[in-house]
Amino acid sequence: MKSTKSKVRRRDGIVFAAGKTFSESSYKNMRAYQDSYEKEKYRRFNIRMRFEEDGDIIEFLESQNNLYEYMRKIIRADMKKKGLKTNDRSTVVLDSEGKRIKPEAADAKKKKKTAK
Repeated sequence: MKSTKSKVRRRDGIVFAAGKTFSESSYKNMRAYQDSYEKEKYRRFNIRMRFEEDGDIIEFLESQNNLYEYMRKIIRADMKKKGLKTNDRSTVVLDSEGKRIKPEAADAKKKKKTAK
């Protein structure tokens, strides 16, 4: 049975699940590059909630199909409500179940509803 780990250390280097092998120094250089890129381009926000106090919120968030898109959507809506400028360059549209659909499909649904 194969290991489910994403990487395995071997004597000749590090072998990833895809079978690609890197030397220790190459792997360290690759990780350093990825870390610096992520530090420059991304920000991570973590929140911690208590089950006793926030159980309802935890349950609701866990029920979302796409939590990332849901959070972006409600934050941008709040920003617009407060009159703040948003940098919404995404063309992602979510249906009533929170699944991604093409913007054209969303426009077609709106036209069908208004035509009825």
